[in-house]
This record gives sequence, structure tokens and C-alpha cells, in this order.
Amino acid sequence: MFRFTIRELVLLTLVVAMGVGWFVDRRVFVAAKKTAEWKLEMLATLIEETPGYGVSHDRARIRLTQGTTTKTQWVGGSIERVPQTVSPLP
Repeated sequence: MFRFTIRELVLLTLVVAMGVGWFVDRRVFVAAKKTAEWKLEMLATLIEETPGYGVSHDRARIRLTQGTTTKTQWVGGSIERVPQTVSPLP
């Protein structure tokens, strides 16, 4: 019959808990990513249906166009505005 010490049982519990925690964290991350992508697609659809506006996006940035004015939002957080306009985009 197998004999396990308390130290081995604690180590086994720790390894299993880390594995379960990682698995749960990945599931939450993937679900949040899918939700964010869906929201981006829905927002792009709504904006594109508005006359005079256009939206394009890829993995690195989101670009909103109103007439000849373009605003780009980088996913990392910095904003590049080309050119400046008097009326702000929504």
C-alpha cells in the first residue's frame, strides 16, 4: 500500500490548485476576448450604417472616418489624430 507524507499531499494539492486556477483564468480571458470582439463588430456595424461614417479595424488599431477626417485608436492606448477638426467625432 502507498504511504504519503503530509508534505507530498500538500505539494500535490498545490500543483492541482495551480492547474485548476490556470484553466479557469484562461476560460475567463477567452470569454472576455470574444465578448470584446463581438462588441467591436456590433459598434462598427452601427457606425457604418450612419451616413458619412466609416470604420475599419485590425488587431492593432481601430480607425474611425468621418468624411475626410480620420481618427485612429491604437489598441495599446495611444491616440493619433490626423488631421485636427473643429467638430469632434462621436
